[in-house]
Amino acid sequence: MSLDQSSSDALPPLHKGKACSNCRRRKVRCDAVKPVCGPCLRSTGAFSDCEYTESGFTQTQQLQDQIAVLEARIEELQTSGQGSVTLRNPYRGQELEGSSIRQPQPETPSQNASFGPGIMHLVADRLLEELPSNLHQSLINNFLPHAEEMGLFLDADRFAQVALDDQGPYEKPIPALLNAVYVIGAHFSTPAYPADTLAAFVKRALQTVSTGLQVNHTQKVIQTIQAEILVAQLLFVNGRLLEGRYHITAAASLVLSAKLNKYAGGRVTNVGVAGSAGVGAGSTLEQTLPVPKDILEEAERIRAFWTVLWMNNIWTAIDGLPSNITYTTTEARVDTPWPLDFADYKQLQNVGREQITMGHNTIQNFLMNVPDNVRSTAALRSKAGILFEQATLIGAQYKADPSSANLERYFLSLGSLIQRFIENLPAINQASPGASIVDQLCIHTLARVALIRLYLPFVDQDITSFSRVMNAARSVVELLRGVDLSRIQFIDPILAMLWATTCQALMNGTKESRVVDMSWSLITPAGMHSLCREMMSTMEHFVSRCPLMKSQYRDVQAAMRTM
Repeated sequence: MSLDQSSSDALPPLHKGKACSNCRRRKVRCDAVKPVCGPCLRSTGAFSDCEYTESGFTQTQQLQDQIAVLEARIEELQTSGQGSVTLRNPYRGQELEGSSIRQPQPETPSQNASFGPGIMHLVADRLLEELPSNLHQSLINNFLPHAEEMGLFLDADRFAQVALDDQGPYEKPIPALLNAVYVIGAHFSTPAYPADTLAAFVKRALQTVSTGLQVNHTQKVIQTIQAEILVAQLLFVNGRLLEGRYHITAAASLVLSAKLNKYAGGRVTNVGVAGSAGVGAGSTLEQTLPVPKDILEEAERIRAFWTVLWMNNIWTAIDGLPSNITYTTTEARVDTPWPLDFADYKQLQNVGREQITMGHNTIQNFLMNVPDNVRSTAALRSKAGILFEQATLIGAQYKADPSSANLERYFLSLGSLIQRFIENLPAINQASPGASIVDQLCIHTLARVALIRLYLPFVDQDITSFSRVMNAARSVVELLRGVDLSRIQFIDPILAMLWATTCQALMNGTKESRVVDMSWSLITPAGMHSLCREMMSTMEHFVSRCPLMKSQYRDVQAAMRTM
């Protein structure tokens, strides 16, 4: 009998899930002593990475997930065909071979003469250092109407002034940011650009975003973060989720290295060091930001952090992956105040930047239902993303360890918090004047799908959870009945994933209802099927504009055929 086994025979049994990951894997009885249990301590170093999963993913699991993503990327790159471009690790100088970027094909081919002088020189093997002035202005003007929906956290008015006026008082945007804007401007251009020209714009954007920090520019950190976000959003639109997550991880690395999670009042709080599952905690990179020139520059830094956190939360949680920003830990605590809309910041210009609310434990206070009275569209979007990420995490954790009293308390508290958040949201079309319909849809839909994610693991064993999932799914569909879809030119790609999740919940509901007494429910199986069809009709409306929506619609359509 081994020493580990003999010494553990006398131990009382542990509750399910309390043993460390090593002991579970080795099938050795664990004493659950922290930070290192007895069997791991006696293992002469072979199992020194003693970790517990009760509080979430272990570091080993997080690294394994990241390795899986990289392995999938390598496999994809090895099988990619023509039209590949080169991606590089943006902040360590290590090259990653590129992958082909799927471009949306123009609905009708256009003649070369339609694109103005110089445009056809933009082919992949002849990239210009600067675009002709008229093309530069045209692409920026195409970008600006969709800027905030694509993830622009910079002040759009100031960006337009700086980008379009060479004689202004501010530095011209860095190439990484300009090229990210160009590719989005080309995406929204009418008539559509030829595929090879679009590919050239994409190649320019990917190449320059990887070298954003190498330029001599006072705003290079913030503008590189912005470029990463814009590139990621366009990749998500085109269904390139792997590449999109890569750029979100790069943006998360930068906001943490600049300590934007602990930023307010023009300074960084000195509590802890930013930590992250994949970046930040073990990173040697640290970025120092210059003192902000004015309140708008400070606002851009605050909004930079929350925009990155929002995209990180939704795109990691949608696949059940560990977050790149572990904001619930002491080390990565967020002290940055909730973001305001730029109209609010501009009203504060006359009273000085000291009027910006100082943050302290911002996210934890929100999760503990401490009132903050911040109702800006930017803040509501950030809060909805946090609720979605937490619901996905806690639903899975509580399912794995239903005997945990702490998880049970948080599970119940989180469900109540999400419900109150939904009830207090302004109705669509009644939000602040600057809030777009798409922003409002994202906020409302995320909160409702958060309920689905929280209760979905329990629908097969708990009738209350089943009811809450079905009611949340119905609410997602009903949201859209009062929305004029023809007014929406751009649809946020996360809605493709959320609507597909809603359809899946409804389809699962029709199956569950065959074995569950439905007398308590106002939604019949036929009603669930009808709601799913209604949701699919909305998805179909956007398939020509968003390749990701098209792929999700086809998946839902295929699943419906099997029912």
